[in-house]
Amino acid sequence: MITNRDQWPNEREGYTDNLRPAYVALPATPGLRRKQSCKTEEFVGSLIAGGGLCWATWVVVHQLAVMSRMGLWPPGPLEVCGMGVLIWMHAKWRRFARLH
Repeated sequence: MITNRDQWPNEREGYTDNLRPAYVALPATPGLRRKQSCKTEEFVGSLIAGGGLCWATWVVVHQLAVMSRMGLWPPGPLEVCGMGVLIWMHAKWRRFARLH
């Protein structure tokens, strides 16, 4: 038995009477933003650590005589490298804590 009744009720979200779909705004998924921020933090941390290593290499090459006499590193490159590693490790911890 075929009826003339519509299978989809009119109050269903996303449909109108003129058979064109109405566009409905969907809420953003909160997990995607967190995942992107973890990846961004990992990337920035590794970039800072790499920059600190490059700076430390430059210091060793250009100031080897001063370092061999004094036995001290100039302040800066190792601290920057350490800060980058800490940022990278924090991002890894955030990712691990989210999974468990």
